[in-house]
Amino acid sequence: MVTHMYPSFCWKGFLWGREDDAGEKNFSRHGAERFFTRTMESFQSVFFVIGGLGLFLYGMELVTKGLQRTLAFRLRSFLLRVTEHRVLAFLGGIGLATLIFSGPTTAMITGFVNAGLISLQQSVALTFGANVGTTIAMQFVALRIVLVAPIAIGLGMVLRTFFKSDIVQSAAFIPLGFGMIFLGLELMSIALEPLRHSHQFQEFVSHLHTRSIAGLALGIIVSCALTSVLMSSTATIAITLSLARAGAISELEQVFPILIGAYIGTCGVAIISAMGKNGDAKRAALCHLLFNLFGCVVALILMKVYLWVIPKTAHDLVRQIVNLSTCIQLVNGLLFLPFAPSFARLAARILPSKGETEEQTHLDPRFVDSPERAIALATLEMQRQTRICLGMLRSTLAGIHDGRNLPFDQVRAQERAVDDIKHALDTYLVMIAERQLSRRHAIQLQDLVATCNDIERIADHIEEIILMTRAKVRKQVKFDEEHDKSLQELGLLVSELLLLTVESLDAKDCEDKRSVAQQILEHRKIYKRRAMEIRQLFNEQLEEGGATDGMQSIFFTRYLMEFDRIIRHVRGIARAELRQALPAGES
Repeated sequence: MVTHMYPSFCWKGFLWGREDDAGEKNFSRHGAERFFTRTMESFQSVFFVIGGLGLFLYGMELVTKGLQRTLAFRLRSFLLRVTEHRVLAFLGGIGLATLIFSGPTTAMITGFVNAGLISLQQSVALTFGANVGTTIAMQFVALRIVLVAPIAIGLGMVLRTFFKSDIVQSAAFIPLGFGMIFLGLELMSIALEPLRHSHQFQEFVSHLHTRSIAGLALGIIVSCALTSVLMSSTATIAITLSLARAGAISELEQVFPILIGAYIGTCGVAIISAMGKNGDAKRAALCHLLFNLFGCVVALILMKVYLWVIPKTAHDLVRQIVNLSTCIQLVNGLLFLPFAPSFARLAARILPSKGETEEQTHLDPRFVDSPERAIALATLEMQRQTRICLGMLRSTLAGIHDGRNLPFDQVRAQERAVDDIKHALDTYLVMIAERQLSRRHAIQLQDLVATCNDIERIADHIEEIILMTRAKVRKQVKFDEEHDKSLQELGLLVSELLLLTVESLDAKDCEDKRSVAQQILEHRKIYKRRAMEIRQLFNEQLEEGGATDGMQSIFFTRYLMEFDRIIRHVRGIARAELRQALPAGES
């Protein structure tokens, strides 16, 4: 077999070498040559493991990317629909994580909570389901169908090369990813097979068992650390499956603590995805952590039952491992599902609100059959979206002035929240458009689509400003006091215009809407006039050879360009509001 090219592992010298009956290295007169050869084989095996793991992780990423791009609209719509009922949300989390694994699913759930599209209570059941769903995905991954890998990769490349449709191009990532997943697992299994003959490795693995607290704790700590580094419990389980296939692990008792550690370590993904986000998003990540911690306690209590039942489900250790993983998470999910509201309350106690109130979505699918009401709700949602943009801009302006405490993570999280709200609005507006609409409602819907795009672009430009400020600090570029004041002045004018935009979207009647929209256009003229004066003064200083270097000029000009682009989108929103404020014509 191919695996014979890999001699057994020797921990003492970190080398792959055979041992004689005396247990010492069998060096002959060609010992130096053998030493070098075995050292190279050692590095080769290590690189095979790293390469196989890389293929596995990249394959997961490609499958997720392909499914998200191909089914993005349906996935978001599905997720938002199932959250109305706890059991449906649990099943929805299982289905979604089966398709795209638990990491991306948890990140998506946290993002929806951050955007206010689902509540903390609704997210808990989804998270429980996601933990179960990823174990079902591993049931398919555990199938040893390596011969399919080249076919899947070839199919993906054919689709990417010969078909130019965006849908086909995105769908091609799915077979490509699955092919890399199976190929990566097989590569790791081949590279790890010599460990079955290594006395040192077998001695180490013999300490990972459930017969003593020390052995159990060692396995949990090692697995938790590995999962934290890899940022994926699926990757840790994949390595475990490869060790089982190679025969390096031979008992289910050795696997049990590894699974427990992987469940605890994977919580880091949710915690990191919640960084910079609002309170409820952090509480959703905390619920994920609490579920896994309490679930591990339950699994330890039921350990004897699992180790007695699971071996009866399959003869193959690889299949027993994935069955054990699924069984643990399924039991935990069903056990904790009735207590989902209690998890949310516990998370709120651990992370109190500190006085902030999280504004929830106004989109309600129950009103899509009433266009007048549905359009009003969509407008309120856009007002909430604009309010987030206003908060982003204010935080960004403070960062420009300070230069040290950049709210980078916060602004990035808010920008993703604006994107998530836009996608939800797109779904909602399509649902409205599918109904029978009057001419006036059809025009309003058209303006709402344009307004939604303008708001999303405003968030993109604000994010660009914070990225630019980060680069400015990194390059140690500083403006003098006059230029800094000029930027702050223009930034305040932009903030005032965004505040007026929030008010215009909240206007109850046509007269108020028209009045605020006209104020926006008037304030825009003031901004343009002042921006022109500042730009002209800046150019004059450059021509006179003032104390402005090239980098200052580049950054100052780029700030002005981003402010101008925000104002351009604000003007588009104001004009759409003016059109909606016109007297109703044909209904």
